[in-house]
Amino acid sequence: MINHVSADVIGHMINHVTDDVTGHMINHVTDDVIGHMINHVTDDVIGHMINHVTDDVTGHMTNHVTHDVTGHMINHVTDDVTGHMTNHVTHDVTGHMTNHVTDDVTGHMTNHVTDDVNG
Repeated sequence: MINHVSADVIGHMINHVTDDVTGHMINHVTDDVIGHMINHVTDDVIGHMINHVTDDVTGHMTNHVTHDVTGHMINHVTDDVTGHMTNHVTHDVTGHMTNHVTDDVTGHMTNHVTDDVNG
């Protein structure tokens, strides 16, 4: 286990916890130069269980949770630059159990639930 805790030159706390050289269980928690908290939790190099929680430069919260490279169990929850909440939940690449809930730019709620490619 490698643990680095550093207060950088601007006085912000940077914390890196790394398990090993294969990239398994890498945790980065950084209070970046704009004072927003960026949290990255990554399981391994093939993209399984990648969680990014970022308070971006607009001040909006962006959350991406991705299971693996096949596209199974991808969840994106984004408060976009318009201030509207967009939620996309996709089960897999076949299109089975795809749910899109979008508060679009008109302010109307759009909900699409699709079971499979046959509609």
